[in-house]
Amino acid sequence: MTVSDPVEAVVAYLEERDFIRWPEPLMIRGVKFSFDAVLHGPEGFSDLVLVCDTLEHDRDEDIVRKVLGLARALDMARKTNPITTVIVGRRPELSLIAQLTNVSRVLALGALDAAVDVTAHLDNWLAVLTPLQIAAPTESVADPMTELREAAFGLRSDLLALLDAAVDGEKSVRLKVNALIEKDLVPFLEENE
Repeated sequence: MTVSDPVEAVVAYLEERDFIRWPEPLMIRGVKFSFDAVLHGPEGFSDLVLVCDTLEHDRDEDIVRKVLGLARALDMARKTNPITTVIVGRRPELSLIAQLTNVSRVLALGALDAAVDVTAHLDNWLAVLTPLQIAAPTESVADPMTELREAAFGLRSDLLALLDAAVDGEKSVRLKVNALIEKDLVPFLEENE
């Protein structure tokens, strides 16, 4: 099976992020499965990533049949690896994608041609497979309770007591709010009796 440029772009992108490409064909319980590429996630990541190019297959149904067969073989082998199917090339019909979503996460990237910034496109579509990059804060992080107290400055002391109750959790705040409502409504209710 020849490997297309879009498949190679996806494989290179994932390999840069420590995914490991497995040799073809994939063998499970004596059955061979051929995909355009098969990768396994970095350490601690058990997903199997199947890369399929719709332009390399005569019928989109063939991709669906292969993925469903692989999922069944994994199930029979009692393997619980989640499957992610990355589809490059033209997008299959929604009914076929729906069949795939029964057994795998489906990322239909579409065509990777000259009109597309490939790196940005892959960053966007394959982000779910890569660790979240959290930027280090450039300034000190504010204390939300201090800021809330400053914003609430000037309120009645019984309302400010809600901030103290927040430290103890939602239930404590709810009890204080109910007590405040009851305290403020009792005179109104007695007046209207």
